[in-house]
Amino acid sequence: MNVGKLILIAVLVAGCVSQLCFAQEMTVAAAADLQFAMQDVAARFQKETGKTVKLIYGSSGKFFQQISEWRPL
Repeated sequence: MNVGKLILIAVLVAGCVSQLCFAQEMTVAAAADLQFAMQDVAARFQKETGKTVKLIYGSSGKFFQQISEWRPL
């Protein structure tokens, strides 16, 4: 399993077990090669929960770098 997929799974799990699930919209960053699958997942999530998913696609390496460098305010 590549780093991008691991990051995606971590973000989804963290989002679903945190208070982000109470928000009306969830933002998910996903590797560009997951675009087809993520559209289906987001549509199903929205149908089952009524909450909107905003998908952002990009390079998994760039997402990994951004997450690695993130520091709380």
